[in-house]
Amino acid sequence: MTTSFSLEFIGSKFLNIEDQDYVIMKDTTGKNYLYINGEGTDGNGYELWRTDGTESGTTLVKNINPSDDSSPYYFAVMEDIINNKNYLYFTATDGTNGRELWRTDGTTTTLVKDINPSGNSSPTELTVMKDIVNNKNYLYFQANDGTNGTELWRTDGTTTTLVKDINPSGNSSPTWLTVMEDENGKNYLYFRADNGTNGYELWRSDGTDIGTTLVKDININGSGDVKNFTVMEDENGKNYLYFRAENSSNGTELWRSDGTLNGTTLVKNVNTAGDGVSSPSHLTVMKDTMGKNYLYFSALSVTYGRELWRSDGTDIGTTLVKDIYVGSGSSSNIRDLTVMEDETGKNYLYFQATDGDNGAELWRTDGTTTTLVKDIMTGSGDGDPYDLIVMPDATGKNYLYFAASHIQDEYYLWRSDGTPEGTTFTASSTVHAGYDGGTEPYSLVVMSDTTGKNYLYFIGAADSDGGVFNLYRLVITESVSVEPIICFKEGTQILTLDLNTRLDTYKNIENINVGDLVSTYKHGYVPVNIIGYSNLINTSSDSRITNKLYVYKKDDHQELIEDLYMTGGHAVLLDYENITDNQCDKMMEEMGKLYKTDDKFRLMAKLDYRCDTVDDNRQYRVWHICLDHENEWMNYGIYANGMLVESTCERHAQNFLHKKENVVELIKDQCQLNALLV
Repeated sequence: MTTSFSLEFIGSKFLNIEDQDYVIMKDTTGKNYLYINGEGTDGNGYELWRTDGTESGTTLVKNINPSDDSSPYYFAVMEDIINNKNYLYFTATDGTNGRELWRTDGTTTTLVKDINPSGNSSPTELTVMKDIVNNKNYLYFQANDGTNGTELWRTDGTTTTLVKDINPSGNSSPTWLTVMEDENGKNYLYFRADNGTNGYELWRSDGTDIGTTLVKDININGSGDVKNFTVMEDENGKNYLYFRAENSSNGTELWRSDGTLNGTTLVKNVNTAGDGVSSPSHLTVMKDTMGKNYLYFSALSVTYGRELWRSDGTDIGTTLVKDIYVGSGSSSNIRDLTVMEDETGKNYLYFQATDGDNGAELWRTDGTTTTLVKDIMTGSGDGDPYDLIVMPDATGKNYLYFAASHIQDEYYLWRSDGTPEGTTFTASSTVHAGYDGGTEPYSLVVMSDTTGKNYLYFIGAADSDGGVFNLYRLVITESVSVEPIICFKEGTQILTLDLNTRLDTYKNIENINVGDLVSTYKHGYVPVNIIGYSNLINTSSDSRITNKLYVYKKDDHQELIEDLYMTGGHAVLLDYENITDNQCDKMMEEMGKLYKTDDKFRLMAKLDYRCDTVDDNRQYRVWHICLDHENEWMNYGIYANGMLVESTCERHAQNFLHKKENVVELIKDQCQLNALLV
């Protein structure tokens, strides 16, 4: 399978796209659309657009502010469960009502409520929470109605109300809105807020005034400064909210809460140096192979600097994963933590880090083994991978996509399957030609089309000086490349050592096993390392192609003990004077150079007119034989039906479909071999 990449520019209707997130919403037919804040070529300024990934499917949703930019921000999708219909909620200004809350179904776009009639309510932190009892969704957000300050509000799309005036004397400014279900199946909204007395502490709400309460005053001498909320389920199925907070004795450390006063506790004092702070950040949950959840995070300690840690929610279970940049005064600066499952179902955490030698590069860990995936910017420079996102291919295999720099100060789109060789540059674009920052992709998002095929969308540079950014998508083309099927038809005899008689004996290739000793041209007896077969579909065409059988006839070649059948990509070994100039040219064209095995030159059967094509439409079993060698690309001269030919190398042998198991230890030591020959 050959994979090729190209970037498709789908922003022809935009002059520029604002540096804001966008969002995917499914319509009533199940079709996905990407909603964007873009400046169109239609002269309407920055307005709400949507695209299905095609030029014809890219349209203005509504010109909300005809006289200026409506600049739609803070997107959130909420389902109207009763009517089975999605709505996109966002903030915008229509030039009359200030910045307020709007919604659209993709066709009809309306103001939800003018919360602040005298100015901007500026809704932010849009978060959906389901009222499980009544099977109804509500959108929660912070807004300022001009009277109560910036407080917690909610709407069902029709009725929009203040949940609670948490700080009657000012702004409670609720942020980090996060939904967590309790043990009874009831959802609560957790958030950071300041009631004017306790500072910024942990609160929760069930959507009612009386049900909106302070969970715990973590820092009784000031603000707990809670932030970085993440929910993780323990082994008993109970949810806990993890976050960073500061109390009067431990500094800023990792905490957790089950929503109760007594259940809100310090997990571990990671930085024990006086009033030191570990300031945990980038909190990310990953399940291990046993199904147990761990919270991974970046933290600062006096011993290791800022490094990667993980926690199962207990003090003893909160440990350093790896000191990547060794030393107390050095930090690996972990960021962009992203979980990806491999083909075996095992999770790995991918992230950016520096070990002091390779710069900021892509790393991964399974919680036990932590390794550099690839040094993208070779040397001490920074590959600086960011915006990590997972997208499966058509077979279901996951790949990690991200922006990175392999050329100084230029950023492009990369992908990785977790291996160094599988971590590759994808494609660039000519739209930004001349801009020295590269494609500079950001805000990567995955959207599937109506056939279920995934596409990666991103915003990238779209002019020569980096002043304009627009929408791209990555097009991945998978083409089936026909692997050359090499070596010999079943029944071919290979010269081997018979350990019973101590004599050279020809043995049918299908009867040879791993460990058997094969007689070579220059290296004595060498054990078989890999042997297997593939099925070749032969064709009756007389064209001399690679995946076809050719026959050297005994009557034409005195060294043969019987006719030799081999595939077109396999080579006989000849002295240079026995190869014609035309054959040399053809080999150079095919392989890029003339290859030798020992002191003989290789000539592929399809270029050797001393053999004939086998012209029938049949399936043949073709056997491949590889001998042990310290270099996986090297092969040997061996004898097949009496003719000197090449064996296959280990690198090519990995493509064998059917391999015999290794049931004996290979004889590699010459002393052992000599003992057998006595």
